[in-house]
Amino acid sequence: GNGPLLEKGRRVIAKFNCRGCHVIEGQGGDIRALFKAEGRENYAPPILNTIGARTQLGFLHDFLLGPHTIRRNLTIRMPSFHWTDEDLSAVLTYMNLKEDQVFPYKSASTQPLTGKDYTEAKALFDKLQCRKCHMVQGHPPVDPTSTAPELANVRHRLKPDWVVRWLSGPDAIMKGTPMPPFWPDGAPADPKLFGGDAQKQKEAIRDYIFMLGSSSGE
Repeated sequence: GNGPLLEKGRRVIAKFNCRGCHVIEGQGGDIRALFKAEGRENYAPPILNTIGARTQLGFLHDFLLGPHTIRRNLTIRMPSFHWTDEDLSAVLTYMNLKEDQVFPYKSASTQPLTGKDYTEAKALFDKLQCRKCHMVQGHPPVDPTSTAPELANVRHRLKPDWVVRWLSGPDAIMKGTPMPPFWPDGAPADPKLFGGDAQKQKEAIRDYIFMLGSSSGE
């Protein structure tokens, strides 16, 4: 089974005290209480629920070797650690196995939207006011205090299946996230677009975001 590999990853997580900042498997992240007390919970280090299902393997590998700011307006930054190849491999394997990700891990790609699908996806993207909180292709969000990440980087960073899962219920994955649920209880975000099919709408928003910053995008 995967037990020994998971345990090897947990040992590396303990060695680097990752739980000092992050919630992992429901434990740790004590630093979040300090941010919460100041009313700045959104600025705290992220909860690492679903991280293996969420993040593309290549991105996660490069990020751990050279941490950089993903979310805007953060006042703390993850330190750089001196990873051995063995420790890095153990953590990446742990994160993916924990989320039942099948090896070899799929490359992340989606089909570019065309014609009516693209038009309706853009209309839905605008209706949901994604630009209110997110930077899009270098354009700052309407809300200057937002900590939401740049959407044009999503296609390099996140796995397509996870984006749909996130859109389906952000708070279930990241308790207290400012990201609102646009499809509560599976209801369509707009009854007219994509035939009122909530799943198709979520997939279209995902596909639209994956086009941002690409040669087939805007």
